[in-house]
Amino acid sequence: MAEPVTLEEARLHLRVDHTDEDALIGSLIIAARELAEHETGRVFSTDWPAGDVPASIRQWMLLTIGTLYANRETLVQGQQTELPRSVCDGLLDPWRTYT
Repeated sequence: MAEPVTLEEARLHLRVDHTDEDALIGSLIIAARELAEHETGRVFSTDWPAGDVPASIRQWMLLTIGTLYANRETLVQGQQTELPRSVCDGLLDPWRTYT
């Protein structure tokens, strides 16, 4: 299955113009998709087999990738912090399934 966000799209969003961190960015793409699938209760390869994942989900993934890329650790100056949940999570609301 192709990821909903390509490596090139993620690099563009992150303003990264080198390939040195492609492995890291690739793993962040996978992590963002898995989190989006968990948050929405959907399996993207099943729900959108042609790869036509909605733009709002793709944008949420890019924002999540950016947050994870910028905040690589949970410790900041010796204090443990949580990565913030944000208003951007609302981008997933139309796609959530409830059981």
